[in-house]
Amino acid sequence: MNKLQGCPICDSLHTGDEWDKATLSMCNNREMRRKFIPFSSSRGMHISKKSQYKCPNCNKYVYRIHIKESYLDDDEIIKTR
Repeated sequence: MNKLQGCPICDSLHTGDEWDKATLSMCNNREMRRKFIPFSSSRGMHISKKSQYKCPNCNKYVYRIHIKESYLDDDEIIKTR
């Protein structure tokens, strides 16, 4: 079962790594890269509620608490949140 995260703006589903790559590409100085918390990090669930991540599809920034989590099981999407 694969865990996917959905953008509340464009309703596209992407993996946590895709969200990380899109967001990290916008970190253009050392301070921003140090403050970056990976999406799939276990501490990111607690610390990064106010953190914003860039959607790989629509390129808009979304707060971590607004990103929908879904699971993909044999080409069937099971929404959980």
